[in-house]
Amino acid sequence: MPPSPTSHLPNSAFTDYTFGSLVSIDTTGGPPQTPPHSSMADDEPLPFPHLRVRGEKGLVESIQTFGEHQHTCTPNGPTVQTKSLDPELEEHHQILKSELGTQIEVAKAFASSLYHDLASNDAIKNFLAKTRLYNQKTHRWALPQSHANLLEEQMYDPLVKLINVILKAFGRKNSKSVSRTAVKTAWTSFHHKEPIASTHKSRPDISVKAAGPSFQLPESGRGKKKTVGYANIATFFEVKIENRTRGFLKDLLQIAVYVRQIFIHQPNRRFVRVLLITDKYFRLLHFDRSGVQYTEEMDIHQDTDIFIRLIAGLSSFKESDLGLDDSIKWKCDTKGRKVSGTLTARDKNGVETTYDLTHVDPTFARWNIRGRCTTCWSVRDPSTDQLLLVKDSWKSESRLSEYVYLEQAKGISGVVQMISYEADRGETKHFREFDDALDSPDGFYNRVSVRLVLDSYGESILEFKSVLEVLYALRDAIVGHMELFKKGTLHRDVSIHNILRGKPGAVAGRRGILIDLDMAIENIRNTASACSEWRTSIIVLMSGIEPPRIAHDYLDDLESFPYVYVYILYCYDSEGNALSMHSVIRDWNVSTASVTCKLKEGFMARTFIEEDVAERWPQACLDLLKNFRKFLNPHIQRKMQIVTPRNLITRQEEVNVLRLLIATHYDEVLGIFDTAIAQLETGEANTINATGPGNAVTQAVKPPPSPPAAPSGARTNLGVTDTPSRPTLNPKMSQNSLRTLQNSLKRGSEDYPDDLPEAKRGPGVNSDQPPELHRSLFPHGPSGLSQSIDFDWEMN
Repeated sequence: MPPSPTSHLPNSAFTDYTFGSLVSIDTTGGPPQTPPHSSMADDEPLPFPHLRVRGEKGLVESIQTFGEHQHTCTPNGPTVQTKSLDPELEEHHQILKSELGTQIEVAKAFASSLYHDLASNDAIKNFLAKTRLYNQKTHRWALPQSHANLLEEQMYDPLVKLINVILKAFGRKNSKSVSRTAVKTAWTSFHHKEPIASTHKSRPDISVKAAGPSFQLPESGRGKKKTVGYANIATFFEVKIENRTRGFLKDLLQIAVYVRQIFIHQPNRRFVRVLLITDKYFRLLHFDRSGVQYTEEMDIHQDTDIFIRLIAGLSSFKESDLGLDDSIKWKCDTKGRKVSGTLTARDKNGVETTYDLTHVDPTFARWNIRGRCTTCWSVRDPSTDQLLLVKDSWKSESRLSEYVYLEQAKGISGVVQMISYEADRGETKHFREFDDALDSPDGFYNRVSVRLVLDSYGESILEFKSVLEVLYALRDAIVGHMELFKKGTLHRDVSIHNILRGKPGAVAGRRGILIDLDMAIENIRNTASACSEWRTSIIVLMSGIEPPRIAHDYLDDLESFPYVYVYILYCYDSEGNALSMHSVIRDWNVSTASVTCKLKEGFMARTFIEEDVAERWPQACLDLLKNFRKFLNPHIQRKMQIVTPRNLITRQEEVNVLRLLIATHYDEVLGIFDTAIAQLETGEANTINATGPGNAVTQAVKPPPSPPAAPSGARTNLGVTDTPSRPTLNPKMSQNSLRTLQNSLKRGSEDYPDDLPEAKRGPGVNSDQPPELHRSLFPHGPSGLSQSIDFDWEMN
């Protein structure tokens, strides 16, 4: 007789009631509430007994507090739908337009306030008196006269000459290895860097080639050595002609394409400033993590002091003047490529620690201009030699910083642990010379730079080598999610790169780690903006189609876990080999929110799994997805009924009744995983259906090697303390023993900044690219590409 699906659990964990008779705890003093809807069809019960998770009272109290404070979900904004995963130029511009949000015009006073330390009034006066490139009588630079037939290319060489003369006069070189030189690049292709291989190129008209601690020569292609590219320019100047019909928005979006690439190739960039120059005028454009602002037009021949200071400042030898974070420094080899680097972090008391980078490139980066733009670095502790992860991000001023939630998460197994934090490393309002909120224009939302030093774990869940590694990681991350909510924090951003595998040899409870609490909220926070990333649950997706809905809650997060699981099932085989992107996943990622909502609703209602997927995964894994669907479908349908137009109070009362079953919901989900894990560990249902569903052939799935025994006296249970929240698996069960590596893969959840959407960047090649390419850089696996726009509208 085969073992019971839960024979690996302690007998003391079993209870004598089933879900149909379970009543929820009502701490308000009212009568017990019988669940209004069973989460399973009556004729198809799940094949495991229902166990009450420990600490149920804490969960119920937390969800009741949540219900008192969180009532609606901020509506998602519009999405940009593209024809493919490789956007065309016009699609690319539309994505950037949505991402940048409000384009703010300011007076020339902003430009005139900058870089006085580099060029004093007297120095400018003396320069103009001596240079042959400025006529004191006509008050004109030695540039082509404006006329009807003037061509843009006629401006290039005179401008390059003028810029280099200004740099020679006002540049303050502080090292032999530092240099700045203006070069014509209008016919030089700068290759783009994207999450997957890309053939995109662009050509800024004039660039300032740079050498120094933050720059490196571009990668050579096809045997040709390249001397200038986005990796080694301090700034660029875009040239236009007044006699040509122009639209400033078109110019701005063209410039934004170049600026985005500078942010990508120079990952320690805090802001980028460039000039738009015509035969008569010039503008300063400033890009930072709050978006873009630009000055009014200034006369290039009359506003000479501003023009000279901007040329000197935008090409400054001081990297902080350029918007570069000089706490990160690199060394290059004889070929001009980065080979090593250091990162200096401060703790909350201001004590500095300098870490060696284990990789010269970020292990994760969000390739946006505007937003949190999370960037992660793998470093080595100088005192312990331990691998750590440094996370840099730009939080909205109105949001609680992630370190607040990480402080609350201390001691929770299955959730990332923080070593130190630096709360305020700069603000975008200061880059723009705004003193305070009253001084800033409408449409501007300040962002604050935060640096976290985190413990390091295993690789992304995508780096699995066995099916048990996947299930262990997901199960432990779900328990971590539950324990975090007990402490009053809802994660709200469950995604493919926010789940890591534990360290090699990790014991049960630490084999999966939930990371990235940027989008978390406290259950006591009064907010109308408790919305999450738009590619998650169906109800949250609906907020982009209909009026504001009920707040994103733990059920939406639980719905996100199977989407992670589906991505793995559909894009990998059971041994961790990446396959072509499945059409199901691709369709979710090239569609608008409304279409994605319908696609996901249809997918969750299915009773089958595509044959090409079923034939490469064990039956236990297929049953897990089937049972997850059974669990979620009634809740999805119930929520969809609740959010139909009706009195807000009635709606809130109904959803609160549903939420009182929180302990049972977590219990059922964990039971689904326990059943599959037990079957795989015991050899039951661990054959792969190599000939299709229902036709299993004998192809046993090998479990990963066993981990070392836990330290003497150590408990391997889950939870905040040694008390388990749910009976855990045998601590001697099989476990992953992959190589130790940096905490490289995480999902950089972009928050949905302020009141406007952001575009996920990353136009790439065709959709059948294998998803393993640069997967540490994908926001939601390789399917979350540029046409997908994130939202987290701050109600400022």
